[in-house]
Amino acid sequence: MKTGPRLQAQLLAQNAIFAILMVAAAFLVVYMAKDNKLQWDISQNKRGTLSKATQDVLAKMKGPINVTAYATAGADPALGDVRQVVHEFLTPYRLAKPDIALTFVDPREQPKQAQAAGIRANGELVIEYGKRSEHLTTLDEPTLANLLMRLARN
Repeated sequence: MKTGPRLQAQLLAQNAIFAILMVAAAFLVVYMAKDNKLQWDISQNKRGTLSKATQDVLAKMKGPINVTAYATAGADPALGDVRQVVHEFLTPYRLAKPDIALTFVDPREQPKQAQAAGIRANGELVIEYGKRSEHLTTLDEPTLANLLMRLARN
């Protein structure tokens, strides 16, 4: 079967349009995936999901929450990588309330700042909301939810 110049031009145009659409679709997928922060908790007992009560407390808190974690850099012989543990613990909270700011301070490198904050343990968190702040030494959801409720009260 012979193809004429007109048919060849049409095939070339179709292929070019197809290639352009494929590249545009790829860029669109990358753009959507970059800004999308979907997460599914497929664990049996929903360990990675915040309870409804905690989500309600976070929803009621208007304004930013500042969390300062006084944790040593690197692996602690007894606790492991404390900064990683704190970061993973706070990830669901930061997904539920994006204006939670997390700052790490190494108490060995800045002992005066840690002493001024009243830090007693590696991995201790100071959580500030409005003009109030409280310390958190136990990384579990009920303790943090109760602390956030106390901070949210006037």
